[in-house]
Amino acid sequence: MKEFFLAEFNFDKTIPTGHASWESESLTLPGARFLWKSSSSLIAIQRQAVWTVFLWGAAFHKTENKTARELAQQISLDLVHGVSLHSSLVSLEGSYGIVAWNETESRLLIATDPIGMTKVYYGKTNGKVVVSSHAQLVARKQDCFDISGKGLSILFSIKGIIQPYSIFKNVSTLEPAEILELTTRGEESRRYWSVLDNVVPFQGSLVKAEEKLQILLETTLQKYPSVNNGLVGVSMSSGVDSALLAALLVRGGIPAQGLTVGYNPRTKYDETQGAVENAKRIGLPIQEVQVSDKDVKNIIDYVTQNLPEPLGDATVLPQLVMTLASRDKIAYIIDGTGADNIFGGMQKFIAERYARQYLRIPQLIRRGLIRPVLNMLPSSRKSEFTNVVRKMQKFSYGVELNETDQKVYWSRFMSKEAVEQLILPAFSPDGYLADSLLLGFRAEVPARYDEFFASTYTSIRGTMPTHATQKIVTLQYASGKKYYTPFLTPSMIEFAVSLPTSYKIAGKETKLVLRRAAAKLLPEGCTSQRKATFSPPIGRWLMGPLKSEFMDLLKGNDFFNADAVEKMISRQVSGWRDWQWELWLVFIFLKWIKEVIR
Repeated sequence: MKEFFLAEFNFDKTIPTGHASWESESLTLPGARFLWKSSSSLIAIQRQAVWTVFLWGAAFHKTENKTARELAQQISLDLVHGVSLHSSLVSLEGSYGIVAWNETESRLLIATDPIGMTKVYYGKTNGKVVVSSHAQLVARKQDCFDISGKGLSILFSIKGIIQPYSIFKNVSTLEPAEILELTTRGEESRRYWSVLDNVVPFQGSLVKAEEKLQILLETTLQKYPSVNNGLVGVSMSSGVDSALLAALLVRGGIPAQGLTVGYNPRTKYDETQGAVENAKRIGLPIQEVQVSDKDVKNIIDYVTQNLPEPLGDATVLPQLVMTLASRDKIAYIIDGTGADNIFGGMQKFIAERYARQYLRIPQLIRRGLIRPVLNMLPSSRKSEFTNVVRKMQKFSYGVELNETDQKVYWSRFMSKEAVEQLILPAFSPDGYLADSLLLGFRAEVPARYDEFFASTYTSIRGTMPTHATQKIVTLQYASGKKYYTPFLTPSMIEFAVSLPTSYKIAGKETKLVLRRAAAKLLPEGCTSQRKATFSPPIGRWLMGPLKSEFMDLLKGNDFFNADAVEKMISRQVSGWRDWQWELWLVFIFLKWIKEVIR
């Protein structure tokens, strides 16, 4: 692993034993032992009196220019003087995990960032606690790699695992904004931030909202150089989110360079041409990287070794190639992840709006004509036509579900039936578990808010921390470079959810307030071009450079129904159905668990 941390705690105050590798550093205390990668840029550790604070990730202060080391020092001093960890955390932003140990009282505090970007894994056994950045390190310390049927079901239902579940039976994860306190007397959990507690309906005009958005982004972007030295890289697509961030960096005089990655051979989903054009219009130098099938084969082992858990987002492969190619030039990277989630840009938001209009068509026509005709057609990403059919098939099925099922259907990756058919019965797969968790988040939303708000909140609490942000964290672990996401700060999320729905979606236009703000700052052409979605050619990779390994992993595997997987492969190859993302998740899970056990 490029980056990791592991901490062990014995509440009887005996010192945990073990050996650090030559690539690791360690700190041993009464009842505790910390282990981390040597010379890590993600680690800050400070000891004050009886308290030791271990800060992991890319944290920064909301109002003060403090380095990670200074933040860890301030937290440890606050704890020494009786100030609660809660008071310190409400001032932090970014992606991070915190472990604080009181060696005199055998008191352990564990916390994670407000969004749950950085997953903190832990396990408890006979008065001992193991905490780590990676699920497999906790499992290894417990000498138990039993796969959780619940974790596996959630993974294939929504392409990631919702906290507090993990892929292993005896390993848990902290929920977003959670502080977990463990002592000899037991444990106590509390949350230090909730978007629902901080929603103040926005009262200004759309123009005022645009101005507020710009101010929030400018303020956040100016904080990063104050705690990092060197050139900033901007992860750029052909879309408006990254272009807006790039323009604000240039406007703010922050030394920056655009970074973009595409595919060789080029695909229709390639983002590089649009990204390069946007960068030129903005006046930002940009580095373009092309990922070949050979590059994917060469980097897949490295990616797998750095995954904290199996990851459903295969775009981690090209983005890591891009990140590593710029590593010697760039001090840190800014990414536009999250804008679609909080400003209504996701396809599920569009589907939810169109569903109400579609249902005005007589049921006899919808079910007796449109849906049967669609089901007779091939649906895949191989052509523009079959891709449209693919989307329409999913839509025509979803709109006919009952109201409860439809509320979560648009967030699903695989259907309940497909999940239960794919995973072997020995794991008691529950295709409804993810739905019940998402519906639980919806139930937290007060009745005074509309359906769009409830859907946005569910995305923030449920699906966003499971895969979109986990890709960012994995990129940090595999490259050693800090990633910052300006759209995923508590203040930005609070602002976004406070806006009326009409400021985010109007007619066919999504992310309205963001696009209007960008139109005032970006040169002509940056906001009008169509985004290419950046979808990687997974099917080509799995049936090409990765095929031999994929087939070997499938042979005699203990997790998946071989017949179901073979049918998926057959339909993928024929172009009749598109299963490439599902097959990727099967592949990366089997490869990851093999690496873990090895």
